[in-house]
Amino acid sequence: MGCVKRALIMVSVAMSLLVSDVKPAKVSMLFAATGTPSTTSFVGATFSPNVAPTVRAIRQGANVELTWTEVSLGQVTSNYLVWRVDGSRWTQICLGADVPVLVSATVTCRDRRVAQGGVPTFRYAVEPVHLVSGAVTWSLAPGVPQPVA
Repeated sequence: MGCVKRALIMVSVAMSLLVSDVKPAKVSMLFAATGTPSTTSFVGATFSPNVAPTVRAIRQGANVELTWTEVSLGQVTSNYLVWRVDGSRWTQICLGADVPVLVSATVTCRDRRVAQGGVPTFRYAVEPVHLVSGAVTWSLAPGVPQPVA
């Protein structure tokens, strides 16, 4: 019995060493997800269109209203990371109560943190993504940042 225990321990240690040397998988254009209550299964889906939409940013009082056309990911609803660009600094916005909302193929959100005064010099960009448990599993490159109209 002692030999069996030693053999099991040696196998266990060897497996631990093998597993600890595993590198993260590379991302490919094919994607497979398992259906869970928070996500729908899909395999090999692609964004349509396959480029990020152009954002329309309009100043409304102290806020900037952002709108863009919907991007679909097969049967799965796309999520969006929305960015305020100030020079080389990219800040994620439209979070919490201001998350993007889809209405008839148009997505909207509001930037409530705009500086008071004249027309902001910020620019805005949208990045369509697929999220699983809050982690981005697939995305398009953000669109070209657009100024406030």
